Amino acid sequence: MWRQAQEIAIDLHDRPYYGKTSQAEGLWVRGEAKDGTTHFYRVATAYVIHRGLRVTLAMRFFVPTDSIVGVLELLLGRIKKLGIEIRRLFLDKGFAGIEVQTYLEHSGIPALIACSIRGRTGGTRALCRGGKSYRTTHTFRNTADKKEFTADLAICRVFSTAKRTGRMERRAGWLVFILINLDLEPRQARRLYRRRFGVETSYRCAGQVRAWTTSKNPALRFALIGLSFFLLDMWLHLRWLYTQVARRGRRKLDTQLFTLTRFSRFIVRAMEQRYGCILEIVAPAVPIP
Repeated sequence: MWRQAQEIAIDLHDRPYYGKTSQAEGLWVRGEAKDGTTHFYRVATAYVIHRGLRVTLAMRFFVPTDSIVGVLELLLGRIKKLGIEIRRLFLDKGFAGIEVQTYLEHSGIPALIACSIRGRTGGTRALCRGGKSYRTTHTFRNTADKKEFTADLAICRVFSTAKRTGRMERRAGWLVFILINLDLEPRQARRLYRRRFGVETSYRCAGQVRAWTTSKNPALRFALIGLSFFLLDMWLHLRWLYTQVARRGRRKLDTQLFTLTRFSRFIVRAMEQRYGCILEIVAPAVPIP
């Protein structure tokens, strides 16, 4: 990964919080309603997208006092400390604010940001018109801080896959991307951003090796989330080393030889050997038939 510049994806991941503690104590943040709550533990993660693999490079627990630009700076600082050069940044909709756009433009980092479609008749929804994709500019305004930023946008006309699958009527839709220090056509922007979609798969995979807890301690919860991503990176590294098939040319992996399920079972067996395995219990009283 150090031989050439890499494409980095940065994402905000929310875990539902159903406790009753105050925000200062629980360190939860507000978000759009999901899974029956508006309170979440939020984690910002940075990934490298290399040869089809998503490897976690940095994590940051998002506390209520954090700013989105401050968290982005910390993640980029960690990537720089690792010595990895950034070719392009892929950011999700949580980073589409004016502050982030201004910061990235001044830093000179090429970035592609997904943008929410908002407004009833105005805003970015007013740009979703016509029958084909196009490039345009749009001025974002923050009435509270009286800030504004004019950015290049790629307005992409997209269609559902219903025509291919035959499950329902084919429908049209729109995707909007913010281009920072990039000159891309709408089709190119959409194709590049699709590489980032596997990040959500990484969260589901990390869930298979994450320890669950009912503790209200946010530090413990973040430690368990961080450990799950560490184990996921370790699994990717071991699979890269020990499942390669002997042949000439590029490396080929027999991924079925060492699946994530098998890796998690290896960990369980190792813990049972180290700490023992409970095979029986002693009844505190004589069982009543």
